[in-house]
Amino acid sequence: MIKKWNAVCSWMLTLFLLGHMLTMSIPVLTGGHDYSDCQILAGGIVATVLIHVVLCIVSYYPRRGMLNFHRYRKENWRLITQRISGIVILILLYPHMRVLHLIISGASFSGGAKFLVLVTEILFAGAAFLHLSVSFSRSMLTLGLLRNDRMEKLVDCVTWIICGLLMVLTVAARIRL
Repeated sequence: MIKKWNAVCSWMLTLFLLGHMLTMSIPVLTGGHDYSDCQILAGGIVATVLIHVVLCIVSYYPRRGMLNFHRYRKENWRLITQRISGIVILILLYPHMRVLHLIISGASFSGGAKFLVLVTEILFAGAAFLHLSVSFSRSMLTLGLLRNDRMEKLVDCVTWIICGLLMVLTVAARIRL
């Protein structure tokens, strides 16, 4: 049951993420400066991320052991990618929030600061979209929405394409900063 709640939480997180990404990228690309929706969605993302992390820990580690790192070699690539991208997201979440706060308050970046912001923002967005790409079909399987491997592969393909396009949009917006 916890896995199903976590799947629902990940879908909510996906909706918040996509909304946040669009409400942040579109004003940057079009020259607008209304980030109020972006801030509301960011708050939802932080709350949902905390719930998602707790549910992941509660659903995974009691069955497999908290400190059994050797078992990770036997897990599939999706799980390993989810864990690594999730950790990268958590590490880069505060710098991402700080940069967005500075942007909303009207700061501009130049030289080395702009390069550092660009690199960390691209890494953060890349980790988020990678995490979404490897997790989305699994959440659909958990909720019973996919019945066979063929549908899972189709959902994976569509998710990778959409996340790739959104990554291009995100990179374009970050370069424009």
